[in-house]
Amino acid sequence: MKIKRKFLNIYSDYIKGNISSKRKMRVIFDASNGFSAQVMKSSLKNNRDIEAFYINDKPDGNFPGHGPDPFSAGAMDQVKREVLKNKADLGFIFDADGDRVFAIDNKGRYVHSDFLTKLYIEAYFPKKVVLDRRIGWLVTRELSGKTEIFKSKVGHSYMKDMMKKHSADFGAEESGHYYFSVEGSYMDSGAMMSARLISAISEKKSFSEWIDSQPKYYRFGEASFSVSDISMAIKNIAKYAKEQGFSMDFKDGLSAERQDMQFNVRPSANQPLMRIDAESTSEDVLKKEMQVIQSLIKENKDKERL
Repeated sequence: MKIKRKFLNIYSDYIKGNISSKRKMRVIFDASNGFSAQVMKSSLKNNRDIEAFYINDKPDGNFPGHGPDPFSAGAMDQVKREVLKNKADLGFIFDADGDRVFAIDNKGRYVHSDFLTKLYIEAYFPKKVVLDRRIGWLVTRELSGKTEIFKSKVGHSYMKDMMKKHSADFGAEESGHYYFSVEGSYMDSGAMMSARLISAISEKKSFSEWIDSQPKYYRFGEASFSVSDISMAIKNIAKYAKEQGFSMDFKDGLSAERQDMQFNVRPSANQPLMRIDAESTSEDVLKKEMQVIQSLIKENKDKERL
């Protein structure tokens, strides 16, 4: 127990050094019955600027709160309710092992990783960042020229390798992984991202006001399809994308971009599924193009969205 406490203190002291606030903040933390609550409680101990509330804060491998994955159906409902109930400035929900984190704004809305990534970059000015191919135009288009951006294949090892290759300061994946350069090594940490976001948001009038002020892009959230022949499905989609004037590359499945829309389709690294993620400047364009792309996917064999 003393050894565990020693390492908790080392980690939480490091996180503590990255928390500051320009105003009083009320924050909800949902630890998904993992260990993140212990980290944040230790990091925020004696912090008079942050009023913290914790839910699902006792480590329990049966995950009685809502399960270990914040993206599972209904998992974010509780933290959203607690943010509204307590009139909090924001909320965080960690996955059970604490390497991923997701945010809820003061209106109880889930905040997409694009917003968190943009907010972080604008607040901390990293010189070089690595983004997975799903991070959207809110970051890559709006911050073009303000930081050097490198695109990585989706996945923990790919992100870290790319950060090391380019000596990057920060990395982000749409899946809620955020990576930091620490003394020549690279780590993803939900606690670190939440600490730095608290500091960044404290400088805004409100989290929701900042979100609503951002340029509007329409997203088709990542979906998974069971496809009998993924390579053939990608080939058919690439043929259509070429006909519709998209530029393409095949560094991680198929990434296609046109002035009004971009998308990525790729095989899952650990399941027999095909993933797709898309966004557009127009809701109508996104709907129209995704109907066609999904029909091309289903031509390869029956494939309902999971």
